[in-house]
Amino acid sequence: DDGFYFGQNFAFGHRRLAIIDLSKNAHQPMKYKDKYVLIFNGEIYNFIEIKKILIGKGYTFKSKSDSEVILASYDYWGTNCISKFNGMWSFALFDKEKNIIFCSRDRFGIKPFYYFNNQKIFLFGSEIRQILHFFESVKANKKTIIEFLFANKVESYEMTFFKDVFKLPGGHNLIYNLNNHEYEVSRYYELKKSKNMENMTLDNLVQTYGDYFDNSVNLRLRSDVPVGICLSGGLDSSTIATLAASKYDNNENSFKAITAVSKDVTRDESVFAEKVVKHSEIKWIKVKPTYDMFSKYLSEVVRAQEEPFQSPSIIMQFFVMMKAKKEKIPVLLDGQGGDETLLGYDRYHAIYFFNLLKLKGFRGAYGYIKKIIENNKNLSIKKLIFYLIYFRFGTIRYFRYLYRNRYLKYAMSYTSFMKNKIKNNNLSDLQINEIIFDNLPPLLRYEDKNSMWFSIETRLPFIDYLTL
Repeated sequence: DDGFYFGQNFAFGHRRLAIIDLSKNAHQPMKYKDKYVLIFNGEIYNFIEIKKILIGKGYTFKSKSDSEVILASYDYWGTNCISKFNGMWSFALFDKEKNIIFCSRDRFGIKPFYYFNNQKIFLFGSEIRQILHFFESVKANKKTIIEFLFANKVESYEMTFFKDVFKLPGGHNLIYNLNNHEYEVSRYYELKKSKNMENMTLDNLVQTYGDYFDNSVNLRLRSDVPVGICLSGGLDSSTIATLAASKYDNNENSFKAITAVSKDVTRDESVFAEKVVKHSEIKWIKVKPTYDMFSKYLSEVVRAQEEPFQSPSIIMQFFVMMKAKKEKIPVLLDGQGGDETLLGYDRYHAIYFFNLLKLKGFRGAYGYIKKIIENNKNLSIKKLIFYLIYFRFGTIRYFRYLYRNRYLKYAMSYTSFMKNKIKNNNLSDLQINEIIFDNLPPLLRYEDKNSMWFSIETRLPFIDYLTL
């Protein structure tokens, strides 16, 4: 479905991927009370619970959609409504009485929001290509390219690889005033370490996490269309698959998993995926791309991604989404965010070593490292030493990048980025940095671009919102 809304000096356009309430009642742009108009990309997973609260306040609803819940929530709570939402979203809401457009992006930036402003026209959209149509000439952003080539930075916090095309960061709102054509960007959410957790026992933490994670999976199974999972064979997706499958009956509509099988046996994890499938009695769908398929679809992957990417794994993910489209599975769960939120990368051992050094001295820290090396086949002493130097001696690393950067006039363009890296000797600070700035944002971009290219919605249980 698609639709348009034309205001006095602005217009909305929307193309719909129907997941909740497939009827015409959920058509967008959605009007409400003759006061508001909404265009929305994403899902509010807890919309049923919010809806019950609003019904108790006297609100009535014409649809079964989460879109209408957003409108009613805004009518009751104003811009603070987003604090009630558990989900992923990018939306623009026209408030007729205030003559503003209230735009918001979810806490972690799962759903994209791009915009452009040149004092004559303000544009926004879910894809960069929508905005480029209005440019007389398309130019690259030198700063982001330099950071990509020499600082290995794939995703900027606010900029894109295109000059004058910006992103609304995750956890931010943008309010556009239609009276004076000025806008303001403000942060509404900041990831912080919970002090309450410090007083909880390990057993209590494990139980609490398990309960919340189970609830996160439950919420993301809400759909009026089939739901499956991208099953890589790793711990993240395997955990989700096992939990989700247990909530399905074993019949023709049983839970389905799609796995990309690599021809490189050293990188193939399908043997682990097979164990999960057999254990949980999941219907297993495999896709094994050939060299010819890679060659044939590479240019299409580039078009889908819009911006540079680093790994051929992005192409493998592309084939998984293609297979999901063919198998008619419009919604896929995925394990994205598990490594960042649960400290799953080997490099985190180096930071933990420095933390232990302060708490238990060299003997205690060395004992930990020795045990890690003995029990982790993928982590050699050589690699660990590299990680220790990488995180401890950031200044050396910074000057190495300056040396590699032959365009020294651009050296300062990523100074703040490298300084941020240098100071990350604290495990909590590093984790927050990885989730908000460095590691997770590009993974979310790859995921959304590949999935939406085939009209597939991906949901990420590890990236949930809760308070302790």
